[in-house]
Amino acid sequence: MTHTSLRCMIACFIALGGCVYDADKDRHTEIRPDHATGDSGLPRDDGDHRAIRMRASKAYAAGLAAITQEPISSIGDAWILQEICKLAPDTALQQYINDNAVNHVGDPFHLLIDPCAPRIELPVDPGTGLNRFYNYMLAPFGTPRERAMTFIHDFMAINASGYILTHQFLLLQWAEQIGFELPEHLVIMRQEHLERILQEQLRNHSFSDLYTERVALLLHFGCQAPENAANWVKTIVNAQLQDGSWGMYSETIAFDGQSVTGEPGVAHISALALLSLRTYLDRY
Repeated sequence: MTHTSLRCMIACFIALGGCVYDADKDRHTEIRPDHATGDSGLPRDDGDHRAIRMRASKAYAAGLAAITQEPISSIGDAWILQEICKLAPDTALQQYINDNAVNHVGDPFHLLIDPCAPRIELPVDPGTGLNRFYNYMLAPFGTPRERAMTFIHDFMAINASGYILTHQFLLLQWAEQIGFELPEHLVIMRQEHLERILQEQLRNHSFSDLYTERVALLLHFGCQAPENAANWVKTIVNAQLQDGSWGMYSETIAFDGQSVTGEPGVAHISALALLSLRTYLDRY
């Protein structure tokens, strides 16, 4: 593996978290809601909404206990857990995040969890392949602003799908969160990309890292049909392992003609699952 590939694997799987998933080449175990829905679209196997919430609540508690047994391995995972604390303030979870944040001081994405973190200087040329993807994602965290805007416009101009699509949405979301002002047409694109993520999710019923990433974004940043939310959450609950985690997948990320395979780690998919469950419990 080249130095560039290694750096990008670390950046994409560790700093950003996540992995790419090709629904047409799915090799994961197919995990779906327990039964088909009726004409109303409401799940029938658990009886009612209360039963689904009970299962989600138990899965959330088990998952939270499991994830906090290990150090936070990336800023991306810390950000996801921070979003959970915004939904449901949790002193113990917040302390866990704070204790682990010191291990990531100096990370170029540190602004996600520390508003006082410095911005980094962006390269003149974003490069090629996965290095290009890495620098595009860094854009709102960097200076000068003109260069950052060029990177953002170039990245958002790509007609993407899957993992790249979710990260186009995340780039816009992160820009707003860290105070990087975007022009109106890019602000509008955030909702458009969320709708595209929804359309992909409606065509994919098999559990995976990207499945969970889509669900987390759709539930947390959107307002979804209750029957869809319930079915997605049931799939996530059904995929949970006995130790409370959601396992680890070997995945491939590809961008601009370059790809690399690696394991994003147990914590990332677990953090996404927890955000999905917490959002469902609080809003649906």
